[in-house]
Amino acid sequence: MAGLAGFDTAFYPGDSQMAWLKANTNLVWCGYYLAPAPSHRDTSWMGTRATLLAQGWGIAPVYLSSRRRGTAATTSPRRKARRTAAMPPT
Repeated sequence: MAGLAGFDTAFYPGDSQMAWLKANTNLVWCGYYLAPAPSHRDTSWMGTRATLLAQGWGIAPVYLSSRRRGTAATTSPRRKARRTAAMPPT
């Protein structure tokens, strides 16, 4: 199955950079951050949806939950496995 090239970056690159990427690369979609969260407070993507659509971008909505760094959502699989192995059976 063929895929469509896209990208996701935490900070909005700017309207002119997005237009350049659209015109000069094979990228067709971008990640679009929906709201600030404790683990991602930047709001630079917010308010750019109309511009992105006008430039022809496909949008993949991205929302980071309210979990903070170091919680189960961001703990490495190896660390989780070590913790699980150290736990007594239930």
